[in-house]
Amino acid sequence: MRLLHARTVRAAVGAALLALALSAAASTSPGRAEEPAQALAPAAVHSAPVGAPAAASPTDVSALLMGMYGGYDDPRAMQRVREAGAAAMRVYVEWNQLQPYEAYNQGDLLEPSARATFERQLRNIVDVGLTPIVLIGEAPAWASERARGPLMPDKLPSYVRFVELLVRTYMQPPFSVRYWELWPEPDAIAEISPQVLARYGDDILKRRAWGDHGAQYAEMLKAVYPAMKRVDASAKVLNGAVAYDWFGRNSPGFNAGGIFNYSFLEDVIRAGGACCFDIVSFNSYAAFAPGWEERAPGRDIAAKTTYLRDQLRRLGVDKPMMVMEVGFWSEGGAVPYRQSDGGIVLIQPSAETHATYLSKVYIRAATVGLQAVAWYTFRDQGYDSDKRGIVTEALAPKPAFYAYRQLAEQLRGATYIGPLVAQRLDQGPGAIEGYEFRNADGRRVFAIWLDGTLSGEAEVQFLFPASGMVVAYTQTGAAAETPAFDGRTATVRVGTSPVYVADVQVNHRLSLPIVAKAR
Repeated sequence: MRLLHARTVRAAVGAALLALALSAAASTSPGRAEEPAQALAPAAVHSAPVGAPAAASPTDVSALLMGMYGGYDDPRAMQRVREAGAAAMRVYVEWNQLQPYEAYNQGDLLEPSARATFERQLRNIVDVGLTPIVLIGEAPAWASERARGPLMPDKLPSYVRFVELLVRTYMQPPFSVRYWELWPEPDAIAEISPQVLARYGDDILKRRAWGDHGAQYAEMLKAVYPAMKRVDASAKVLNGAVAYDWFGRNSPGFNAGGIFNYSFLEDVIRAGGACCFDIVSFNSYAAFAPGWEERAPGRDIAAKTTYLRDQLRRLGVDKPMMVMEVGFWSEGGAVPYRQSDGGIVLIQPSAETHATYLSKVYIRAATVGLQAVAWYTFRDQGYDSDKRGIVTEALAPKPAFYAYRQLAEQLRGATYIGPLVAQRLDQGPGAIEGYEFRNADGRRVFAIWLDGTLSGEAEVQFLFPASGMVVAYTQTGAAAETPAFDGRTATVRVGTSPVYVADVQVNHRLSLPIVAKAR
């Protein structure tokens, strides 16, 4: 299969969008009227989609890719999570709740009420068939001056004892926990600038962690990792997901002005800590994407993954990777977005852009081999004016819920084949971005959209071998405009939201086209 060509139908940036003063090259076209449809000459063909690194060979999509964070307190919410098609759930447990007094630690005990709460949360997760990823955080005051670390040196054996107890207790059915993450965003530093404090208040101080103490974090890993493996050789240990963004120390010259240490992971590795975690975990948010896209191939999560993977390989580390927090919001502040012409504009969040971002971020994650991506968060919360959830507080699905479910259906058991040959449009910003997957039932599925622009459409032609039929559907699973298909060439209209295009061989294994099932 190859992409033949694309032609612009329309491309216009809305007047309400503002230029983002983050780049001297930023530009928009405020007030520009929508252009009439017109046929244009084919654009120049590129060997790969703009910002999409080519796959060296087909790779299986991880069974745990569709992760989630939040909702595990409520069995009703977990039923919704199951309906969405999630495979893994990150759950947070606090050491200071389970062992508030040192006597609990010395007696290998867990505080009964906190233990009951944690076990109820785990049961909510495993009862709907999800794999729990347990994040351990919040040290008690008797073990650390700050809840998120570092530990008092003489209390490291107490931490090892606590983690051993957790692994021994919860490795058994019905919980069967295998994935353990050690400390939330440990790269947060102690020195918070006056500007950050003025904006976020004293609550930001609670996030201070191990960021200035990479060597101590490495010593913690070297003590706790072998103890965990002695208890359960099958346990998978994750470093605490680093923010690796919004840098406040050792800034690389971008995504700065915050509270995280750019060199934290390097400090941990140079102190010998690479021996003692199985999976590299980090967080990824849309607001920081332009910085990564300037420095690594790929868009958004793909660019950050590629950059971090390259930095780790330079240090001799090559491990599986998971993203423990990724997100966007359906209301609230605008987010910077890099167009294909280099200009940076603001995306105003809405229910539609929320769903579109979710669709793109998981597709891109699959193309760079991420093992799991946990969306933050499943459910809107009253304190969060940005509304990050894919369901409302009342558990009513938002468009992002259906987008998540559609992704889960398409990527479950799939193999990533590679990027499509792409074209830059010859009028205004925008480029075709697309990827090919082999679905679990043997069908080829192509995810394709117009990237690098905030609005627009293009007609794309695909060359198929002899095929029973070609169908297309939207990111939420609704039937899209029926492709014009002559038995060999299919023409599909795509916009800035992903469209899925599939060839359907009619045989005894698949009696209905996928569009009919999606309805």
